[in-house]
Amino acid sequence: MPIKVEKYSNSGANQSNDSIDSRNPIFSVNAHLKELPDDSVTPHWIDNSYSYDSRNPRKPNVKEFVEAMTGIPLQELVSKKDTDWQGICQRASDLLYNVAEDVRDSRDWNMIMSSEDVLSAAREATGQLHEPKLDIDISRDPSSYESIQKLVLKNSDGQILDFIPPHVAEAKELLDNYGVSSDSIPKDILSDNRYHFVEDELLKLLQSYTGLLNTNLRNDQYLLTTSKIMEYIA
Repeated sequence: MPIKVEKYSNSGANQSNDSIDSRNPIFSVNAHLKELPDDSVTPHWIDNSYSYDSRNPRKPNVKEFVEAMTGIPLQELVSKKDTDWQGICQRASDLLYNVAEDVRDSRDWNMIMSSEDVLSAAREATGQLHEPKLDIDISRDPSSYESIQKLVLKNSDGQILDFIPPHVAEAKELLDNYGVSSDSIPKDILSDNRYHFVEDELLKLLQSYTGLLNTNLRNDQYLLTTSKIMEYIA
């Protein structure tokens, strides 16, 4: 199942900067935070080009989040030829919207946007929101009646948050955005036969979140220390 993403209309770095405005859906404000006191001041991260009601506070839009995350105005970021601004905007959209679909977004955005590392703070808050756990979803192919196994992340209520893609880079991005931690992945994932269908490279990635890394996937039970992990990765 493909990963759900927030679509946006910008199609390339050479696109006119005039398209980066409130008419573009990705920069619109369509989600809200928990209500703050009526006399609350406008947060420092609010772009005055967009509306803000202290009686009905909102989380940042993509433009505001990107600028807080990179420290660079969006127009300037778009104009840089060597910058993957579209990928950065997609990451912002994922963190703002896709990882919090169908749930009340109780993440403290004022705290997140005031953090020295906005990206890490948003991911950590998402982990606290969902308490994600790795699991296996089993379905049946209607044509062959064979079982189909897929890795998924579930929240603390056992509901599926997302399917983990097979490609390592995409899987890492998704796991990081959901705030996956050592508590999210079974410590014995390498020896657990339920995960036999997972490719070695993806299994190695999942194992790395536990803080333990195996020298020989699936067979060797010798686990490297933290210092050895860094040496192995390097």
